[in-house]
Amino acid sequence: MGLYNYAASVRPPEDWTDPDEDFFLAPEAEAALRAAQAEIEKERDDCFFGGPYFRGKYVQNLILEITGVNISADWIPPETVRMMNDVLSQCDLEEIIREYGESDDHGRTADVLSDLIVFFKICAEHKLGLPSVRTEVEHLMALVD
Repeated sequence: MGLYNYAASVRPPEDWTDPDEDFFLAPEAEAALRAAQAEIEKERDDCFFGGPYFRGKYVQNLILEITGVNISADWIPPETVRMMNDVLSQCDLEEIIREYGESDDHGRTADVLSDLIVFFKICAEHKLGLPSVRTEVEHLMALVD
């Protein structure tokens, strides 16, 4: 199973009742993420994040090592996202690549890491949390039952 992480509302999963509101992303936050993606793609034709989400499967272990946060959690609250942003924004990308090795298969390239720094900065600025896709699927399945 893959892992996708989305920038989303500040309400934790236990307070979710309506998928249309629970996964709400303010238009200005989505616009900021999409604009950043477009700017990165102008420079090198690709970006690790796709607007309001990124493929967590490829960077899960590296983010855990750097920030101490497991991004496969059902919900990462905005306070934790801000802390992750603080840690990531102070990273020396060259040092991380030297320490962990560069690997396209595992998301460990300077480009991927710099894209994640941009993503987390925007999420922190807009006070967004990060639910994983498993949270969304489980939540929607519970609504059907």
